[in-house]
Amino acid sequence: MCWGRGACPISKCSDEIVWTDGSQVTFRKHMRYKLEGNLLEGDVSLTIEDAAKTDSGLYCCRIEHRGWFNDMKVTLSLEIKPGKLVWFPSIFSCRLTEFSVW
Repeated sequence: MCWGRGACPISKCSDEIVWTDGSQVTFRKHMRYKLEGNLLEGDVSLTIEDAAKTDSGLYCCRIEHRGWFNDMKVTLSLEIKPGKLVWFPSIFSCRLTEFSVW
């Protein structure tokens, strides 16, 4: 099973970012790319940490099956948009307590 950048080619993945042997990750192009689901249960969801605009584009997920042209594959388009700035005012109060030195 592999994830790659770009549309799915006839075989394998182009510009591979993650490979697995079906039970564990065997190759990762960068630590930002993670498969956090249970591979043994078929969860091959890709997580991209600290995603940036440069991560936008096409991604291919291919699950290899024996035989000619039996692979399951999907090409996804990811668009990263800038987030909005959120400001939270800090409001706090404190109560002075009496302090004695003996």
